[in-house]
Amino acid sequence: SLLVFMVQLGPFDQVESACRKVAGLWPRLTHVMAPAVFALGRVDEALAMLKKGAENGDWREATINAVNMATTNVTDARVVKTADELIEESLKRLPNQLDVLQAKAFLRHKQRKFEDELETYALIRKINPQDVRFLNNLAWTMAENLQRYDDGLKVIDEAIGRIGRRPSFLDTRGVILTRMGRYKEAIADLEAAREAATIISDGQPLGAIHFHLARAYLLNGQADKAKEMMTDGKKLGLSDSQLEPT
Repeated sequence: SLLVFMVQLGPFDQVESACRKVAGLWPRLTHVMAPAVFALGRVDEALAMLKKGAENGDWREATINAVNMATTNVTDARVVKTADELIEESLKRLPNQLDVLQAKAFLRHKQRKFEDELETYALIRKINPQDVRFLNNLAWTMAENLQRYDDGLKVIDEAIGRIGRRPSFLDTRGVILTRMGRYKEAIADLEAAREAATIISDGQPLGAIHFHLARAYLLNGQADKAKEMMTDGKKLGLSDSQLEPT
């Protein structure tokens, strides 16, 4: 939409007046400005924009924006509360809305409410068994956060079987195999993930894949290769923010 383009064009403080005029014509799009206002530290104003957009009809997009804001700072109770309220109301109005359910699961993960996250994925699978978008996240949570390695491996194998050997899938499989002590298999998957990720952008930062591969090399007694992978990962912008706290 025009408003999305204007917000993205930014800087927001230079286009805010024009954006507000457009939002005045289409109040349901008010939530589009919320992330930019939130980034400027005007939290209460941003939350009010989310609610106004939702209440004027754009429940799905306003809820997703709220979750995106909440997951950048799950310690801000105001933002998380608003996201939870919008999720609850959106699912009353749109009970089978898969994008809202995906957003709910993502928020529960960031809140470290892993069992709630898995319950949400189970509901998504029940509503639409063909939906495979969540399988990688489900496998990761099972293995990394709940130490259900066998279950996580089954899920990621299902994802690979249904969609193919995507870099993010191979990375998750390699991490799970590392946790299971199957280092040679893990290294094979992680090396394949690294190679594929140089060609296909698949959501998993290349630096993070290097970190996972370095860990597998180190545990397999290949310290020199581990050091090489860490060096390469840092060159690719590896940072703590790219890694799960597990």
